[in-house]
Amino acid sequence: MIRRARAAFGTTLHTPHYVLIDFVDDDHATGLVGAHLEIATGGTTVFGAVRYEEEYVREGGRWKFASRNMRTVHLGLWGEVATSLTSQLPVRWPDAEPASSDYAVRV
Repeated sequence: MIRRARAAFGTTLHTPHYVLIDFVDDDHATGLVGAHLEIATGGTTVFGAVRYEEEYVREGGRWKFASRNMRTVHLGLWGEVATSLTSQLPVRWPDAEPASSDYAVRV
């Protein structure tokens, strides 16, 4: 679903709010990044809150991403954001059926 949607993206804005990093050892770490995103797609704006679950590895003295997984808290068309966080199905990509959050949502 997200790969299909990305093909139609215009301007995107991802604003990180916090980064939590845990060092596993000298060359490996995990991270959690909380962010909001705004995406222009299909003539409208999508707004939402996401968390990136990341793994990092140090190679040759430089830190690199080993993996990144975007988890959606809530997301919807700009006009639906007022209710997206209070819905049982708070993930509302354009042209897709509403879906559950990757996190427990209390309504």
